[in-house]
Amino acid sequence: MNESPGKANKMAPIFRYPFGDAVGRGQDSVVMPLTGRQGYVVKINHSLRKEKTSPETIQMREQELLYKKKKYEMLRFFLGGFIPESFFVLGEQQDGDLKRVKGYTVQERVPDVKLSELSEEQLSDTRLLENLHTLLSRLIFMRKIINRVNESVPKDAQLDARLDLGPISKLASRVYNPDDLKVDTLDLHALSSPNLLVDPETMNVYCVDFGRGEWSDEKEASMLLAMNLAENTKKLMSKKT
Repeated sequence: MNESPGKANKMAPIFRYPFGDAVGRGQDSVVMPLTGRQGYVVKINHSLRKEKTSPETIQMREQELLYKKKKYEMLRFFLGGFIPESFFVLGEQQDGDLKRVKGYTVQERVPDVKLSELSEEQLSDTRLLENLHTLLSRLIFMRKIINRVNESVPKDAQLDARLDLGPISKLASRVYNPDDLKVDTLDLHALSSPNLLVDPETMNVYCVDFGRGEWSDEKEASMLLAMNLAENTKKLMSKKT
């Protein structure tokens, strides 16, 4: 699983700082610490295909990275600090005689601790319960807004706000009113997901994977519409209270 720093450095000539040994690997990427900047990791998209760099592959990788960037902006808007601060860079990887264009995500490093790894005492911590309730409430609100926008725009302009959070995502999709959520009665171990991480010291919760897809001008317009709709909805709700 670990990749040596020597190999990692060859993968990123655009970076000023070297990478450390891999600390994680997902379906789409390998995760390495950025040694010159404590508190950040680099996620590198990996591919089984040996692709020569061409205008077509460069454009493809640019579009993949643009999607991640825009998805991040949308999720950060709706979910705030539950989404770690992230930056997106396009660069080349030297793979033998080939150079391949890669997308790099530089992300705030958070503890690699899942709900299933917490003790019973930690799971009953009021800070964790409050954070999970807030996260679920925001996920529910985001789903409502995105659904309203998607119902009013053509298919190619519809937004994908999904987060691969397993049971948490399913729960948020079933509940309409956040007031109906009773987090302290849920089996939190059963809500665990590799993409939902917890800081056991602060009990802050983080969603760390944005998925893959394609972006377009039409989706950009839909995202702006969703943000405006969300702001107007919040203003109306505040007036009612």
